[in-house]
Amino acid sequence: MGLIHRCKQGLFMLLHRYRQWPHYLSELKYDPGQTPLLQYFNCRIEEEKLLIQKIKHHNWGYAIKLNNCESAREYLRRQFNSTARRTILRYIKRLEHCLDINYELHFGEIEKDHYDNLMNRLHHMFVTRFNMKGERHKELPYWDQIRANTFDQIKRKEASLFVIYHDQKPIEISLNYHLGKMLFSYISSFDMDYAKFGLGHVEIFKQLEWCLNNDYIIYDMGVGGTDYKRRWSNYIYQFEHHILYPRAGLLNRLAAYGEIFRVRLKEFVKSIGINEIPQKFSSLRLPQKPITQDLIISPIHKFEEQKQRLLPTEQMKSLSKDSDSFQEIKKQLNNFLYSTQEQEKDIIIWQPEANVFRIEGKEHYQLLEVIPESEINRKENHKTAI
Repeated sequence: MGLIHRCKQGLFMLLHRYRQWPHYLSELKYDPGQTPLLQYFNCRIEEEKLLIQKIKHHNWGYAIKLNNCESAREYLRRQFNSTARRTILRYIKRLEHCLDINYELHFGEIEKDHYDNLMNRLHHMFVTRFNMKGERHKELPYWDQIRANTFDQIKRKEASLFVIYHDQKPIEISLNYHLGKMLFSYISSFDMDYAKFGLGHVEIFKQLEWCLNNDYIIYDMGVGGTDYKRRWSNYIYQFEHHILYPRAGLLNRLAAYGEIFRVRLKEFVKSIGINEIPQKFSSLRLPQKPITQDLIISPIHKFEEQKQRLLPTEQMKSLSKDSDSFQEIKKQLNNFLYSTQEQEKDIIIWQPEANVFRIEGKEHYQLLEVIPESEINRKENHKTAI
């Protein structure tokens, strides 16, 4: 049959992930003269042999064009109003002030053990995040292949891992592909315990800085209508299906018309949301993150007098960062740091009694009480009985 039955390919994945040149293209280049709402790849086919039908895809891509921009702060001034700019810069300032933070883009060199640890961490973060939403990440079925290929791609400078580290622990990771002077952020995720610090915005700002420092022309954040991607983007484009088929042969044309009808019908179904119904039902069967605890959280208090500080007994010790109890309250600790602008190095966490914790900084303190799972279940069963 015709070409359409032998080749169904995503151009982005062919170029970025697999580094393959489609045999049916005679030219492919970035055209900076193209206007927004169009893909920035300018494709040319062998017109004497092939016909092409283009169908708009019900998916949009979000990118930042970097021409005539000298710094990330300058881009912020162009793209955001004063309130949004202050919010983004506050995320960065408080993250770096409260925690021991460093940033690294692994591009060209990375140890294999460190690479494996980062990929394990990225996998854990995006699976956890999507399970909490009752969804499944679209790239999960291809993860083993991605993991197997990306190490060598980093070595060849075809891919990179951008990482935000807290005390040498990765708390945000972005897997990127590089093509010429274009950076394509393919998969990114962060530790939900640090959500208060707006790590999605921090990641974009820091990668934007890297792109500008390395004379990149496009920073592409990929498909998906996430609100923060849309707000950062000055270049929004619509994906297209390109159906190519030979000029010669009646059967080829009939097969092409059938494919054109199928794709148009598929995009119509997507445009009215019918395709989302099966996903919503399937998400109900996905494993949800179990609720193992609940917290009773007091307001944050400011020390007015020295006597308000806790005087520990000999039996009462500060909580170790390596303990399970510390992990249970880690998110709330980060929220405390963000709200008070205390520094983690000044924090002491006391456990005056079972399931009760007291976070103390230089100027503020807060009480937390962990409600065990057994108590939550008892209360829920009591409500059901009533």
